[in-house]
Amino acid sequence: MPDRDRPPPVLPWALITVGALGVLGLYVVFVLSTTGQAWDTAVMDRASARPGLRRVAEVIVAELGPTRMVLLCGMACLTGLLRHWRVALGAAVAVSVCLLGPQVLKATLPRPQLADPWPMPNSLPSGHTAAVAALTVALVLVLPVAWRGLVLLVGTGATALMGAMVVVLSYHRPSDVLASAALALAAWGAGLLVQGRGRDGAPAGRGLRSAAPA
Repeated sequence: MPDRDRPPPVLPWALITVGALGVLGLYVVFVLSTTGQAWDTAVMDRASARPGLRRVAEVIVAELGPTRMVLLCGMACLTGLLRHWRVALGAAVAVSVCLLGPQVLKATLPRPQLADPWPMPNSLPSGHTAAVAALTVALVLVLPVAWRGLVLLVGTGATALMGAMVVVLSYHRPSDVLASAALALAAWGAGLLVQGRGRDGAPAGRGLRSAAPA
């Protein structure tokens, strides 16, 4: 990977900061406030009140389910080895943040009973949505720069589709989906940081052979 393929030094930290602040902001607004909880649940209830759309959502969620996404993420990370081991490692770190982050956050962040009719567990972020986003981030990190625009376009669309479908099925509220997207930004930044430069100072993506003296 030539030098032009390397991101600006500020980009990884910018992605991590925006992603972390996004998750925190969504949690404060839509989980820790009465108005936010009420609006969030109302949108989910309205979206799920369409039987025909629910049948379509069930098919889409089954096709883009987390299990399949995890397998594809693993394949994407292994593909990164064709370029450099740090490319693969960065993708693996990003995928881990996307897949494990929702489970940790849902288990540790409380959801106070403000607008909910009865106590409910925290569902922010959405694991289904984060799994699709994880594949997108992994591919962006391992593929050559010429493919990244297309991958981002298709991956963003697939992530948005999964997010909409889990809301239709009442699996998650809209804020859960948005939090998964924010988490994916932070994961992307973390992956870029890990990729960095090889120990010899060469850009990580240039491959193992390019590190040898001319």
